[in-house]
Amino acid sequence: MTEDAHTAHKITVRAVDHSFELVPGLKIRRQANVQLVGYRGYDVDADIVVTDAGRAEVHRLTVSKRDDGEPVTGAALRSIAVQAVVKAYVKMEVGAWLPVDPGTRVVAFGILEESEAQRLRGLGPVPETLEAVSKVYRLADFLEDPPTKSVEAAFGVSRSTAGAWIGRARSAGLIASAAKDKVDGQA
Repeated sequence: MTEDAHTAHKITVRAVDHSFELVPGLKIRRQANVQLVGYRGYDVDADIVVTDAGRAEVHRLTVSKRDDGEPVTGAALRSIAVQAVVKAYVKMEVGAWLPVDPGTRVVAFGILEESEAQRLRGLGPVPETLEAVSKVYRLADFLEDPPTKSVEAAFGVSRSTAGAWIGRARSAGLIASAAKDKVDGQA
């Protein structure tokens, strides 16, 4: 069983009138409070804000001892993966925007059904596939996961194929160039 199976997620959303388009057709709230109950033996409460530069920042993080649990120590604090809190939030937001039937297998934090990813892999680097590649890439970048590895895993392709598809998506204007990303991030 994964850690996620033992952790209850509670997301409360604030500023619902302000949404951030994470990938085309998928919006998430710019501000949220995330509560993870039982995460690594503790209760975690965090406020997340998506900046104008398009980065998720944790503005407040509280780690609490559970009833009959271990005390909060320096080692316990180091075990809390802050990015896991952001990922839990994004996963819940994706589920709200792109609901799937129970039992449906999904990849890339739920933005793509596994069967659709397999179908696109079979089509090769056609425009429809490249659009999906760009979404996986942009979501991975937002979550600070390695984008090429995320494309590789989502579509079940080799690292070189993932890199080639990303290059084609970038050439098609679906993914900003690294230089443009850097300039946009500083703006």
